[in-house]
Amino acid sequence: MTCEDDKGGRVREALRLALLCTEADERVSAPELAAMREVARAHGGAPFTLDPCCIGLVRVVLEARLGLWAQGGGDALVRQVAETLFEDPAFHARLQSLWTRLCEEAP
Repeated sequence: MTCEDDKGGRVREALRLALLCTEADERVSAPELAAMREVARAHGGAPFTLDPCCIGLVRVVLEARLGLWAQGGGDALVRQVAETLFEDPAFHARLQSLWTRLCEEAP
């Protein structure tokens, strides 16, 4: 699915939610933040990469906010949103900074 094929607005909404989470921690709920820390913990402070780091962060946000897996088709959407964010230099830097903080906070 491409953004042009996104008649229901699912990709645009998912991207908007993921972008909000890169802007400020206060826009992330406590359960979402805990889930993001768990992604960082699971990957042992690995360098920030598309897979599994960026995809993992996007997955927990979209899962919490859109319930994607109940609707089906979540994996492709998560990958598309994660790739879009990862490839954009400004958002890549913001996500990398978020990843670094999460790795530092994860015991």
